[in-house]
Amino acid sequence: MIRSRSNRGFTLIEIMVGLVIGLIATVIIFQVFEVAERQKRTTTGTSDAQGNGAIAVFMMERHMKMAGAGLNHDTFEGCTTLHTFDADLGGPIDATGGSSLFNVAAIGDGASPSGSDTITLLYYDDPSNPEFRYSDSLLSATVNNPSLDLQPLTAHNCNAGGMALMAQSGTCMLMSVTGVTPSSGTSTPATVRHDPAPAGRYNPAAGVSMSWGSYNKYSARFQCFPGLFRVTYGINTRQLEVTEPDPAVPGATRTTPVVPDILDLQAQYGIDNPALVPPIEWVDATGATWGAPSLADVRRIRAVRVAILALNSEYQKPPTDTGVCDATTDAMRAGWSSWANLNPPADLTPDFHCYRFKVFESVIPLRNILWAN
Repeated sequence: MIRSRSNRGFTLIEIMVGLVIGLIATVIIFQVFEVAERQKRTTTGTSDAQGNGAIAVFMMERHMKMAGAGLNHDTFEGCTTLHTFDADLGGPIDATGGSSLFNVAAIGDGASPSGSDTITLLYYDDPSNPEFRYSDSLLSATVNNPSLDLQPLTAHNCNAGGMALMAQSGTCMLMSVTGVTPSSGTSTPATVRHDPAPAGRYNPAAGVSMSWGSYNKYSARFQCFPGLFRVTYGINTRQLEVTEPDPAVPGATRTTPVVPDILDLQAQYGIDNPALVPPIEWVDATGATWGAPSLADVRRIRAVRVAILALNSEYQKPPTDTGVCDATTDAMRAGWSSWANLNPPADLTPDFHCYRFKVFESVIPLRNILWAN
């Protein structure tokens, strides 16, 4: 009688087969993990791009809707001639000049067709000050030369270091306030001084003779405001930056990066054109007319529309069968915007097909200007 021996363990062949199966399973697991991780990164990057773009549009829209705050535009919207003196520029800004002092949302066109625009918003009070309330008045004494002290019916909000604006029949005069003597009763009105430059930047220097017309008693409108404050949005090194007044240093500005992965900013003026339905026309801030709009043209600006290009910074690998990136095709790029020429930065242009982008557009009304009309 033959007795068979029992077999224990694995043979070498069985071990080799098990190793092969295990390696195949490992490859499959890591392949699935790699695909899932790539999809997760793409989704996360797209979410970041959407969030960055939404924040950028929100910030610009919020500031732009408040542009022009601090001035009674209903009174001074009719200014067709602005007289002032800028000591920093070394001379008068006369006749129809000085439009930049009334353009509350000035677009700076990019240096080239692919350059990013800038938007400079003008306020007549610090935008961080929630307490200021403007109050315009009338002159209680005629002013027939730019060196006379001013005697308004009320000097409300007039303070040394601030500014004052007079208007009559379309002619306006802007000056710096260097001192205020309060009213001592109905017989002695308040006096607002505007001493010559350099005491006040926007006052004519001593010895400068100019004919700026006459502003008549009880006819010319008058208002004081804290000053000219500007907030500028622009693109620098793939991020949105804002330049604004520095609260820690009066008169100084600070530039702060606020939103990353914003590649391009384009903007257009929405101007009043009664010949169209609806009566608004969109124009680029270029050329002799809108590159530096006159006072009359500034009065036609009613809105600004913006387009920004946000980046999903996750590099998308090209398909293995073609070896060519197709995350963003030329057809997709052509459809980014119906009006704006949006472009990735030069260092990204050769590989822009390997990235995903998100475009945001918004039409922003200038509320303070609209309410004045």
